[in-house]
Amino acid sequence: MDKETRWIFKTQREIQEETGLSRYEQEGARGELKKRGYLEEIYKGIPRKVNYRINWDKFNNDWDKWIEPR
Repeated sequence: MDKETRWIFKTQREIQEETGLSRYEQEGARGELKKRGYLEEIYKGIPRKVNYRINWDKFNNDWDKWIEPR
């Protein structure tokens, strides 16, 4: 992980080993998380590799709204 910018790199295989999600399940989950604003992706390096970063401000804001008493 890049400590300053919080970008991380994980291969599909690593994610599958850690989560049990197949390639297609990962792509669906990443798409949904990006659509909702929780996940950012950029390509870095040669060969290009996808790097990920969680939008913690969005996550924490939505979490606070969700746990507020109704």
